[in-house]
Amino acid sequence: MPTPDCDLLIIGAGCAGLSLAREIARQCGGQNTRRVILLEPRENYSNDRTWCFWQRHTEIDRALVSKSWNAWQFDTKGNTVVQQSSTDWAYHCVPAGTFYKQAQEDIEQTPSMSLLLGQTALSVNPKDTHIEIETRGGCITASQVVDTRAPSAQLASEAPLKQVFYGLELRLTEPQKNTQTARLMSNMSTDAAGFKFEYLLPLAPDRALIEITRFSPASLPSASLKDEVFEAAQTYFPNKIAEVVRHEQGVIPMGLS
Repeated sequence: MPTPDCDLLIIGAGCAGLSLAREIARQCGGQNTRRVILLEPRENYSNDRTWCFWQRHTEIDRALVSKSWNAWQFDTKGNTVVQQSSTDWAYHCVPAGTFYKQAQEDIEQTPSMSLLLGQTALSVNPKDTHIEIETRGGCITASQVVDTRAPSAQLASEAPLKQVFYGLELRLTEPQKNTQTARLMSNMSTDAAGFKFEYLLPLAPDRALIEITRFSPASLPSASLKDEVFEAAQTYFPNKIAEVVRHEQGVIPMGLS
């Protein structure tokens, strides 16, 4: 019986797939003996999004985190404001570009790992002794497969709730007065389409990420929020926007079993 090409094949080398590969490499101290292959359709990575999360300061990966906030604020359109802070916990931000670069370096330093960019898994076919993955570059065999791809468009449309977001990273002409507080759910409101709020994250004195998020049972395109987020940006920073550095957008299906 031929030996499979790898012990583990990871389909999709986005946040989930790369995080899994990094953890395998970390646990093995760079001496991983399991042959791991990652397949990723993109031919290269870009700084196309940010990931934010709660964690204690002592537990974060400081090589990845670009900004942390120990204070945060929630408010409604009626200006009911709730402010909190913590010395132990913080809200942390990881730029995609930083994460992708670090993950690629970790994989390159692990000889038994390979990242194949520009490769799509066309089909996954379990056999008696192995699994065959068909790609445009040929067939790859593996002992195990982890598929990290997002749900299909059809399945995502069936989700009872969708989280839709559109964001802008801005460069400002003037420094912000407060860069230590993250506005996580501002101008919270409800309407016929669902529940909506704004994020405002001061990334640096002259940089900010503003994003509108909507939770709705309807399948709304993320671009439907584009005009609203530009309007919100002008409200927060009137005549102070020097440049839109980048856009980020997406739809996250929620409630799928």
